[in-house]
Amino acid sequence: MILKLTLFLVFIVLVSGIQALIAKRGVYWQGLILPVICWVGSFMPIYQALTPNEVQRLPNYYQAAVFFFPGCLFLLIYFIFYYYWKCKQFK
Repeated sequence: MILKLTLFLVFIVLVSGIQALIAKRGVYWQGLILPVICWVGSFMPIYQALTPNEVQRLPNYYQAAVFFFPGCLFLLIYFIFYYYWKCKQFK
């Protein structure tokens, strides 16, 4: 469990660094690529978590959020650095 969490955090840090570098280039639409890949790749786990079945009678919102919010985080990091670089350009 600790190894999975560590690998997940390393993944988040690496993709966040990539998002910061993409934001420095200043092309607006390129920052959407990694979050969309993250959301498309996690569509089936989110769908399975939200679909009740014989074993799981209630939707598992926590598991769906675990797969959905990293994409939101990458999008947020992109726009933070995007506007940081834009403001730094004008100074």
